[in-house]
Amino acid sequence: MYTKADLTEGEREPGILYVSSLTMEGIEALAALITDRLYPSETTIRVLIPYEKSGILAMYRSVLDVMILQETDTGYLAEISGEEVRLLPLRKYEVKE
Repeated sequence: MYTKADLTEGEREPGILYVSSLTMEGIEALAALITDRLYPSETTIRVLIPYEKSGILAMYRSVLDVMILQETDTGYLAEISGEEVRLLPLRKYEVKE
């Protein structure tokens, strides 16, 4: 990110955010970037966790929203919500509706 964008002349580097408090250029993009970093979007997945792996649910309860929907013959059917990066290890248990 470069500040004082109103003072730059010529071509700008691609992929760089230019911001000017004088002209307000780039302020909305900067605000959106900050918001995305502070409040990452959440995703919900449905998983079937085998009973022998049920410790996974307890482990993730502190960082994800875990809701047990049903006990099946093979494991716990649950909906888990949270940041995508935190859900990645659970994707192998994901079931499609």
